Amino acid sequence: MTPEDDPRLTFIPEGEPDARGFYQLIINSWWAVHPTKGAVVFRRSSPQCNSNERIAQRIKEIYPWANLEFRARVWMPIDLRDWQ
Repeated sequence: MTPEDDPRLTFIPEGEPDARGFYQLIINSWWAVHPTKGAVVFRRSSPQCNSNERIAQRIKEIYPWANLEFRARVWMPIDLRDWQ
């Protein structure tokens, strides 16, 4: 189990991006979603989602405080330095 205040976690609020930069568009996936902060990302580059709902149920075991939600589109900010 990963606590919701783990410093390795970041969150993506729902909606379109409002800033310039680089994004990865993830479509039609089941996400672990914090009740107030948004979709869960581990270590800034590992989205906690899957297009298969049954597999996504396993993600929920890691984050019992999260809701499992289907999101048609999530714009995940990326830092190009993470890929160098």
